[in-house]
Amino acid sequence: GGAGARTSGALGDGTTLAQHYQVAARAYGDRWLLDLVPRDAQLAANVRNLQLRGSKGVVESVEIWFASGDRSLMKIMPTLAAVKRP
Repeated sequence: GGAGARTSGALGDGTTLAQHYQVAARAYGDRWLLDLVPRDAQLAANVRNLQLRGSKGVVESVEIWFASGDRSLMKIMPTLAAVKRP
């Protein structure tokens, strides 16, 4: 339920996300955060939550928080071909 369940666009269909994760979406101007908590008990035993952050329709980072307390952060940078040149 909530706004997260209706989220769509760059991340795909929010309804499908909500079937597999508890979804919380927040926006701060052009910036946004999508917090996903696994519904599957087997996955939740290892992964506490995933956080996707971005701007407009672009995912800039994926952070995985593990049940053990560890975390993994992947930052996504545009390739040179994607950067507009003056």
